[in-house]
Formats: sequence, C-alpha cells, structure tokens
Amino acid sequence: MTIEGLKHRHLIKLLASCEMGQLYYLIFPRAEGGNLHEFWVRQDKTPRTQDLVLWSVEQLFGLIDAVWALHEANLLHGDVGPDNILHFTDPGSRGYGRRGTLVLTGFAWPEYDNSKTGLRSADTTMLLSKCEPYYKTPEAVDHFKNNRPRSRRYDMWCTGCLLLEHIIWLLYGFSSLQTFRKWTCYRRTIPQGYFFQQKSRSSAKMEVHPEVHKAFSHLRQDPCCADGTALGDVLDQINHRLLVIEPEQRATAQELHSRILEVLIKGWGDPSYLFKDLPADATPPIPEFFLQGPE
Repeated sequence: MTIEGLKHRHLIKLLASCEMGQLYYLIFPRAEGGNLHEFWVRQDKTPRTQDLVLWSVEQLFGLIDAVWALHEANLLHGDVGPDNILHFTDPGSRGYGRRGTLVLTGFAWPEYDNSKTGLRSADTTMLLSKCEPYYKTPEAVDHFKNNRPRSRRYDMWCTGCLLLEHIIWLLYGFSSLQTFRKWTCYRRTIPQGYFFQQKSRSSAKMEVHPEVHKAFSHLRQDPCCADGTALGDVLDQINHRLLVIEPEQRATAQELHSRILEVLIKGWGDPSYLFKDLPADATPPIPEFFLQGPE
C-alpha cells in the first residue's frame, strides 16, 4: 500500500503528478485556511466554548485515525506537526462542522524495504531523513548519528507534542503557546531536542524536558483540565503514553485512537465534560509560566 492509495478524510488527497525534465511535481487540493499554525494565529480571539473544544477533539481524533491508517499500511509519516496539518474550510457546514477539517499532509514519501519492515510487527521501522525539528524524538538523535531506521512510535511522540500544544492554545491562546516554546528552548543541552534533554553532560540518556513537566503541572491545576474532564483525560494520555522516552512504551496509534474515541463518546453525551464554561469572575488567571518566558 502506498500513501496515494489511502482514502481518508484527514489525509491529503494527491490530485495528480507530473514530470518535467528532472523535476517531479505533486498536485494537491488548496487549503483555504492555511496550516494549523496559521489557524492558531487567525482563530486566537475565538471564544473558548464547548463547541470549539468538541471540534478540536474531533479533528485531533481524525488526525490520529489518519496516522493509524498510515501505520496499518506499513507507512511512517515522520513529520507530524502544525505546519503539516492543513485547514480546509467548509462555509456550508453548520454547528461545530462549520469550522472546517484538519488534514494531514507533508509526508516524507518514504521508500521502504520489506526485508526490514516485515509488514507485520507494530514496531515496523523505516528509514527517513526528516522530521519537524521542534517535535523530534529522543531516539532520533541516535538514529541520525548511526543511520538507524525509525519505529512508527516516532509518530506517536510527535502526536503527543501536537496535542499538548493545541491544548495550551485552547486554554491560554497563541501568545502563551509562544511562551511555552521559549521555555522548551531554554538551556537546551543538545541542539535537536525541545521536548526532551540529556539527563547530564556525562550521560547520553534522555529525559522529558523539565519545562514540559512544569507545563503539565500548571495545566492540571486548571479546572478545565481537572480529573473527570476531556482535556484532563487527553493530557493523561500525552503525559503517560506519548511523551515517553522509550519508544516501545509509547501508545500505538490504535491504542491512542481507542482512548480518544472514549473521550469523544463521553463528550457527545455530556458537554460539560468537554469544557467548563466558568463565569468571568470565576475563571482562573493564566499561570505565570505561560505569560513570562525565560529572561
């Protein structure tokens, strides 16, 4: 199975390809809404409501389903991130559907070797040369140095980074997301890592970046991310099953799909589970961590 053969609502559709001389061209539909990064900027003033959270969870669930479809076809995306998620607007839709659809694109278009992948194991590996640096995984450092193939769990780390940043944007806005990124860039011990770092100068072992742990701590104190909320349950998946140093300990796309589906089903039946509409005088202030970056 190739990427071109997959038919999925949240995977970009290849319309045509052509060759001119030594250059090859791929033609895709145009996304009027730009990419997810641009969506975060453009929709930053949108009121945070149950409607927006429901749409977000549904779209993120769709993207996870798209990653699962790739993995089932023995493919690795290798570059999951906001710049490779397009926003297709749909003005004719009503309700939360009017916000449009998020679609995964920017594939590394890998060539893969069946002798290495085996087409069977959940730990199928493929050789890739690129991934969005900001979401790069801990194992990528060693794999790049030694030209080793990458597991499909690579995509799951990147997915965890994406989910965490979208939740930060949902709760506190784009400026707070930028501040969070400043913290993860602060005093990095290796140039490739943002969500992780070396434990010490004398150790090659990696650990989740301390500033990421701080972000989790502040988010879980927010009433909208408390126990028994949709965002709280998603954060648990990110913290315990996605942003995990050892690849084999991360959730598979299928496992994450099942967990987020549970969140969706519960949210459809209980809107208050999705997001707590608090009165203005009861809304907690944005944590200082997300307002003031490192000096």
